[in-house]
Amino acid sequence: MKKITIKDCFEAIKYKINDGAEYLWTCYGKNAYILDSLNSKGSVAFIFDKKDQTIYELSVCDYVKNTAYKWVNPSFIEKNRKEMKKRGFSEDQAWDSINYQPTDIEKIIKLTKAIANRK
Repeated sequence: MKKITIKDCFEAIKYKINDGAEYLWTCYGKNAYILDSLNSKGSVAFIFDKKDQTIYELSVCDYVKNTAYKWVNPSFIEKNRKEMKKRGFSEDQAWDSINYQPTDIEKIIKLTKAIANRK
């Protein structure tokens, strides 16, 4: 399986960051940070470890097509599911009635680039 890096994420969004914050859920540990890149067509968010640069999660929301995709690092899927359940969230729900579509690393990077290029 291909490994996704923080460099892949930054390059895919052309280094255009709109927002960032400490990630407050505990499933990814105390060094988790989330960065967002958004425009009129959609948004991209990725959660990573500030110390070792591990990518925990990458999500892409297409506002034009009302679709959403999420990739979670396989090493952290169970921790993510447990915390979502504990907090009363469905792991599939992106927003309103829109559910995340399952995806793999190659597709999520392609979708990330498309949103960054406003396509």
